[in-house]
Amino acid sequence: MIPKVIHRPVGGVHTLSQEQEAFASWKRNHQGWRIIDWDLGAQEGLLSANPVGLDLSRLLQKESLSLWHISKFVILHTIGGVCVDHTLSSIRPLDPIMDSWSAFAARSPKADGKPSHFLSTSLLAGKPGLPLWEKVLDVAKQMAWPGGTIDS
Repeated sequence: MIPKVIHRPVGGVHTLSQEQEAFASWKRNHQGWRIIDWDLGAQEGLLSANPVGLDLSRLLQKESLSLWHISKFVILHTIGGVCVDHTLSSIRPLDPIMDSWSAFAARSPKADGKPSHFLSTSLLAGKPGLPLWEKVLDVAKQMAWPGGTIDS
């Protein structure tokens, strides 16, 4: 079972009203769930403990990566639950699928609004310790190593 915990970043570039509206939808649809807010200090604390051996100084130099992008995979690997981005709203409860799946993600819509086959990192969920999270973190380690196969 995926833990019924919602992890969300707080602070950043989004307006407070956008975050509050999104957060209200998660609280409304997931009553009784634990909600953990991850401000920049909490994310930095998690990553400075470095439970998975990442070279964070190199990873954070990548323009496409933010602290939250890295944190959510460490959170899922170590704690599990559901990681959502700042302004992502909940349209329905996730309870019906929490017992049926080991992990799931949102899909990114196409430019025309129709569903695509691409996964989004705006909503990621899973049990802690899954091989999937280990694989993602292994790729992140390769990105951080100077001679890594994925390093650009």
